[in-house]
Amino acid sequence: MTPKDIYDFHIWFSQTYGQLLGVRYGTFYQALLLAVARNVKTIVETGTCRVPGDWQGDGQSTIVLASFAHRYDCKLWACDIDAAAIAVARESTAPFAANVEFCVGDSVAFLSGFQQPIDLLYLDSMDVHQNGDPDPPQVHALREGHAAMHALHTQSIVLLDDCNLPHGGKGGKVIPFLLGQGWHVIGLNYQVLMTHAFSGENPVGPPATTADTQAQQARAR
Repeated sequence: MTPKDIYDFHIWFSQTYGQLLGVRYGTFYQALLLAVARNVKTIVETGTCRVPGDWQGDGQSTIVLASFAHRYDCKLWACDIDAAAIAVARESTAPFAANVEFCVGDSVAFLSGFQQPIDLLYLDSMDVHQNGDPDPPQVHALREGHAAMHALHTQSIVLLDDCNLPHGGKGGKVIPFLLGQGWHVIGLNYQVLMTHAFSGENPVGPPATTADTQAQQARAR
């Protein structure tokens, strides 16, 4: 990746999403810049955007990932168990339709049957409620992690949404699992960004410190 590649990404992403993504901006920026560096071709998202225009709550991740796929000539597969959510996501990403495939169904089954290497995995399929039971979404995310392992590789990127919430949010169980499989936390805010390995180039800064990782593990307990 050249300095021009970094500059072009920065201008596009900051001007397009800088005022929209809020607490998700930094980790999305890291994940997608790393995706440019690693020439990502296959993106998989579980849980699509559901509420048009709800950038702070819903996050509109499907739009972000679809626009990236369109710009960088790769493919997004987006899975949601709710057909109505898929319909919203399909309409919201209509300008990028050539680069997006949608699937209505259970995300665990979808990931288990996915036949291509996954270069970027975005997990956001079951809502976490501030005062609700964190166990169902955490168990579901853990099952997704297990289901995706066969398709992940040493240059894969994993981004998890809704982690800076009580009991570790969605990442409370799947993050410790991935850490045990040799993955590393390299981005930590409302979302958690993980990679399995770093190559010589590192356009997004150093890996998370031991203190960062310990903090995330403590949050997940």
